[in-house]
Amino acid sequence: MKNLQILLGTIVFLGMTISGCGQEPPDTLTSKVYESCCGTEPVEFNHPNLAIYLYVPNVFTPNGDGINDKFAPVINGQIRAINYMVIQKEVTDDTTSTLLYQVEDFDVAELANYAWDGKNPKGEMHVGLFKYTISFSAQNGMNYGVKGGGCSIICGPDAAFFKNKSGCFFQSRATVLVI
Repeated sequence: MKNLQILLGTIVFLGMTISGCGQEPPDTLTSKVYESCCGTEPVEFNHPNLAIYLYVPNVFTPNGDGINDKFAPVINGQIRAINYMVIQKEVTDDTTSTLLYQVEDFDVAELANYAWDGKNPKGEMHVGLFKYTISFSAQNGMNYGVKGGGCSIICGPDAAFFKNKSGCFFQSRATVLVI
């Protein structure tokens, strides 16, 4: 069944373009900003006995086109609340991280209002890698957490590199993965 889901996801992904970024891929990638993007897997939390499901994509494109513009988990009705979502700039040269976004204690019915729009606390658009930690509460009263990494891709000549790149998993893939 998992192989079928992967196959269906691959077919859907190949049929999609990169969320409205219509530029043709350049001959060579002109920027190193996106070099490590799509190298991490999306996070999928699926508790089969309790039907708890959470999916976190590894890329999003905050370009205002209405497709994959905000970063947030995709969840099912078994998740009651997000306790917190912390997003930090991925730093490779030392252990210090920069806070990009943080939100605490909100009802999942308002998830769209609390999703990250890609801007740092100064209102500047973040481009490239980031890491996140999400804690959530299920309807059964238990708390769970996930950690992972992702990438904010801004439309432009460099972003066109992702048009046909494998390993980029958007929010729209979650609907294929949910059983």
